[in-house]
Amino acid sequence: MENNSYLLETLKEFGNISGGNAAASLALLMDTQVYLSVSKVDKMTQLDLKTNDLRVEEHMISILLPFDGDMEGMLLFLLNQTFAQTYLKKVMQRDVCISTPRTGIKNVRGNC
Repeated sequence: MENNSYLLETLKEFGNISGGNAAASLALLMDTQVYLSVSKVDKMTQLDLKTNDLRVEEHMISILLPFDGDMEGMLLFLLNQTFAQTYLKKVMQRDVCISTPRTGIKNVRGNC
């Protein structure tokens, strides 16, 4: 059995590398600078994810990206709502509204 902390550090580095590539692409797409923090890696079940208090003080948009093939798993992306709306506005070149059933929020900025 391999050292668990080594495996988690390996996954953290995977997150840093792929996050860096994603940030570079996003910066190019949006014609702006994008800064990332160091990745955080936690082992949890789907139930842990549903019941875990992430202590997020602002509304978040989540993207759950399952993958399969030679490896199976999921990646979870959490974006604060302001960032998501700014990104969509820039890419779609128009004002956008984000509405979620849970929060009922329909607009953070701009007119909808």
